[in-house]
Amino acid sequence: MGVDTENEGKWTSFESDLEDVAMFGYDPSEHDLGVRVVEAVGSVADIDETEIITPLNDAIDPEALDTLFVQGIGGRVSFPFIDYQVTVSVSENGTGRIYVE
Repeated sequence: MGVDTENEGKWTSFESDLEDVAMFGYDPSEHDLGVRVVEAVGSVADIDETEIITPLNDAIDPEALDTLFVQGIGGRVSFPFIDYQVTVSVSENGTGRIYVE
């Protein structure tokens, strides 16, 4: 999985060192974390995120997810969403990565 040119400017996906794991960047000044998770899963599933019928809050509370990563703290959380395992890792500066496998 390389850079997604169709959604260029919206978000960027990166090839992961791990086989079968897609990695997506996250910047809280530009994106809502819950929305980014749904976009990332949609990209991996090769469907538009609006076609995902399972709400994210069936897997994790999006507001709780946001509060886990208050700028300056950082952290990591994993959870299943649809048919994928999602891991969100946020650095102390608030930027992070979303891994979908």
